[in-house]
Amino acid sequence: GERDAALLQAIDMICRLARLPSIVAEGSSLIIVEQDIVQALKAANHVYCLQEGRIALAGAAATLTREAISAAYFGA
Repeated sequence: GERDAALLQAIDMICRLARLPSIVAEGSSLIIVEQDIVQALKAANHVYCLQEGRIALAGAAATLTREAISAAYFGA
């Protein structure tokens, strides 16, 4: 039913995110729009945080914290 569909959708998303490093390693560039900050930081080399269509924060994923991204996004 509905619960099974949601579970399958979540599994599909996890599988797609797990493949991203190998896609990038092959030389492809990707733009990912993701609201799950933890997953975005795992998948990205560089992060741009947009607020009202403007870049509020940018930097290497390895140097940005979840808290810094949340502060930029929510304007805190």
